[in-house]
Amino acid sequence: MTRKSKARYNLNRTYKVSQTVKALRRALALGLATAVVAPAAQAGTCISVINDVFCFGDFGDDTLDSWTSGELAVYDTFDPATVEMDGSIYTDNTEGMVVWNNNDLTFINDGFVIVNDSGAQYNSYNRVGVYAESFQGDVSFENTGVIAVVEDSGNWGSSFTVGARIEAAQDITVTNSSFIASDNDGGFSAGLQAVSYGGGSISITNSATGDIGAEANNFGNAVALGVYGGGGTITVSNAGDIGASAVDDYGSAFGVRTFNGNTTITASGTSEINVQGYDAFGISATVYGGQTVDISNAGLIETDAFDDAYGIRVSQSGYGNVSVTNSGTIDSYTANDWAAGISVYANTGDVTVTNSQYGTILVDGGQDSAGISVRSDTGDVTVSNAGSIYSTSSYAYGIYIYGADNNTITVTNSGEINSDGGTNAVGIDIQGDGITVDVTNTGDIYANDGSRYNIGIRIDATNNGPTSYGSITVSNTGGRIEAGKYSGGSYGAAIGIETFANGDITVTNSGSDALGYGSIVAVSDDSGRATGISAYSENGNISISNTGGKYAGVVASSGFDVSPYGFAEAVAI
Repeated sequence: MTRKSKARYNLNRTYKVSQTVKALRRALALGLATAVVAPAAQAGTCISVINDVFCFGDFGDDTLDSWTSGELAVYDTFDPATVEMDGSIYTDNTEGMVVWNNNDLTFINDGFVIVNDSGAQYNSYNRVGVYAESFQGDVSFENTGVIAVVEDSGNWGSSFTVGARIEAAQDITVTNSSFIASDNDGGFSAGLQAVSYGGGSISITNSATGDIGAEANNFGNAVALGVYGGGGTITVSNAGDIGASAVDDYGSAFGVRTFNGNTTITASGTSEINVQGYDAFGISATVYGGQTVDISNAGLIETDAFDDAYGIRVSQSGYGNVSVTNSGTIDSYTANDWAAGISVYANTGDVTVTNSQYGTILVDGGQDSAGISVRSDTGDVTVSNAGSIYSTSSYAYGIYIYGADNNTITVTNSGEINSDGGTNAVGIDIQGDGITVDVTNTGDIYANDGSRYNIGIRIDATNNGPTSYGSITVSNTGGRIEAGKYSGGSYGAAIGIETFANGDITVTNSGSDALGYGSIVAVSDDSGRATGISAYSENGNISISNTGGKYAGVVASSGFDVSPYGFAEAVAI
């Protein structure tokens, strides 16, 4: 139950190393050493005009800095300053450029800054390609050149490498249209980091020609783009390639990772985020009390992991709403444990997740998988699928939602949901404590291959105690729900729609399949129980309506061509 299931839907993927990581290796091995020779005819020179510094030529094995005696020093650090790099640095030092100012700072890199260490010392130093900071103001950073940092000593004692780190007391604006990457064979690695310690606004734009990457080995984590908002506003727009790799030992890899700020992340149609690691995260956003998250993906997010793989993961710890929209492709694979396309945990905020008509979510888990997974402790949840969701693992879920405390949960499916589970397969699974649930299906839901059970829609809204809390409404209008299948392979119990509640339950099925199989089909190929619609309420009323028309609206079959001992029923109350 791994990659082979995707072949069934003609959705074979190619597992590849991130293009950004490949580019880092190629550039360091073949390109940069040659490229920096081009301006070598002229020695490196910096010209300072009051608070503007311009650098060009070949600086060789030097570090440029803004300290009093440094090449980048400005006349008055309390006035806005500009530093522009048009030359080249290829150094074994720990830093390529250190740029700072008390007031606002504009830093432009059009050149080559390469920090490369091939020594075999045990405790290697931290290494940074460019470091820019404003102690009291804003920083604007534009990169049209090449920034690369390499620590290839291969020793576990190495600390960290960072391609570019930008810090400011207030606002940060970063635009990258070229190449920023880091490679550490002995520890943590980051491509681009941005930190506002005064809670300002951070805006990161990676254009269609931009590459941001990080590679780490020997127990190190890799973060291609890391942003810490300090409680302010974080905006990330990606149209290029972002890659992270931490495949050795127990390293985690992140394409985009953000903390502590009202967060908006947009990945356009040309965006590619490719991540491999022991744990792999395409986009990861962590927010705190009152902070909101809005993530939109129209490109490709691909994650491969040994343990856990997430396309998009959001963790919200209080009083902020979360919105995630996918109109591109999210593909998550793990060899051993949990794979999720979109995963959201919200403490008290409302959650909205949308997979649009053009969205595709593929998840392939070693143990568990969910195309969309949402947990909300007290807020309401709205999930809409108009695209395609494919989930494969031992315990496979197309959409999984847990509402902890009297939440209102609304799910609409007009697309296709496929769950293939070696043990359990569920198309839509909703659970919670006293939740109110409304599910509308006009699309196709398939749950197949489970040896224990296959369920199209499963809802458990019961709560602790004999109350009437927890009501359910399910409507299947012109859609097809298939649990188990006639073609064989689904040997567990099969249930089209299964509901449990303390309050009222209403299930409506209308329309039918022209082939006569019905709009709800439950099939067990062995002697398992097959049920079209099942409803149980502790204290409420139950209403089931089936208007199948000319053909049967609900079909249940057990022991199909296999065993005469199965039990099948169209409706169970």
